[in-house]
Amino acid sequence: MSKTTKAHGVVRDPGTIFVSWNPKIEGTTENKTGKNWIIVVKNTSTDEEYSISVNPKDGKHYIHDLQPNTYFTIQLCKLDEQGDKEVFINFGTLLTYKSSISNTADTTTTWSTDKDSLLKLTGCLWDALGSSHGKSNV
Repeated sequence: MSKTTKAHGVVRDPGTIFVSWNPKIEGTTENKTGKNWIIVVKNTSTDEEYSISVNPKDGKHYIHDLQPNTYFTIQLCKLDEQGDKEVFINFGTLLTYKSSISNTADTTTTWSTDKDSLLKLTGCLWDALGSSHGKSNV
């Protein structure tokens, strides 16, 4: 359970998640260096887990080098003197983006359009446009 209501996790690209939180978390005042605070990242498929030291007063952190198209759970934790983790913020489970175009196509026609509708929307005859936008250099 989060001890702060203002915490977010956002997938930025196939290998990066950005997490942010209210830097005024109860319990951070006794540790100005942040040495006892970590972000725990766990791959839910492999159960591989690693931690990143953070300063809780920063209120944000980018997590890089993640596997694309993978679910990760992310938590901000405080380590006690024995090294046990106390979860302060649970950012939940986030899915990183795919790193390639899907091999499957959407068969629904909800977002498809016909040529006349496209012309009305754009005001442009896209079929006549080439790499020089329909103009030729003579």
